[in-house]
Amino acid sequence: MESGEVNLGDSNGEVTGGIYHGVVFRGQGHLTVKGNVLGDSRGRFEIEMSETLVLEQSAKHVALRARHIVVLGDFANFECHSDIGMEVRGNLDETSVPLG
Repeated sequence: MESGEVNLGDSNGEVTGGIYHGVVFRGQGHLTVKGNVLGDSRGRFEIEMSETLVLEQSAKHVALRARHIVVLGDFANFECHSDIGMEVRGNLDETSVPLG
């Protein structure tokens, strides 16, 4: 997915491919992204979910906001905000992570 805005409303969502610059995701439920989440250095894109956000691969140049964030791959150049916590299993580079 390379452009546009997706509002999931109260539904949970799953993206089986990657998400690339120019996309905005919003929703009140949970979101799992199975592919890479890749923005570019010219501008970040946003994913904002009210519940848990799971990124199963690498992510770069993206702003994340969710109640709980889980990143299974490497990520860099992030701006994140989590209300209750964040779990990172890969490498972290040039990232801001305020909690609470």
